[in-house]
Amino acid sequence: MKTVEDGSYKPNSLAEKVSRVFYLTVILEHLAFISLLATGFLMAFKYDLLGAAWLSQKIFIVLLVIVPLEIFDVLLGNWIANTASKKLYAGRPLKSWERYWLEVYHGIFTKIALIIIPLSVLIVIYLATSKTGLDLLSWQEIQK
Repeated sequence: MKTVEDGSYKPNSLAEKVSRVFYLTVILEHLAFISLLATGFLMAFKYDLLGAAWLSQKIFIVLLVIVPLEIFDVLLGNWIANTASKKLYAGRPLKSWERYWLEVYHGIFTKIALIIIPLSVLIVIYLATSKTGLDLLSWQEIQK
């Protein structure tokens, strides 16, 4: 991103190759996330666990925190930022809105995601491995 900020990018540079690999990795990560969601829901249905408090809390965190971040990541990472990066490394000038969203994706969005996703995943892993619900996120209290 520094090459974008200071204007020192060059077509066919190492930065362009790293950017290409980065966006391919983003696509792979999103495909893995979709398969993780699908297999998780299938296992919950197969073993009739949907009534368990720990699973309800886990689903709550995944659907309200992780999925919205991933949707935003898909929109920015797979389409807007990827397209802007390709355009930039092809030597074409970026429009102001493309530069803005590229900076948002590699800046504030990434910083927020680096804090929220690991914390959420840590809670989800705890819920999945301990099979006990968190008292502060009691599903019965949420429903009241």
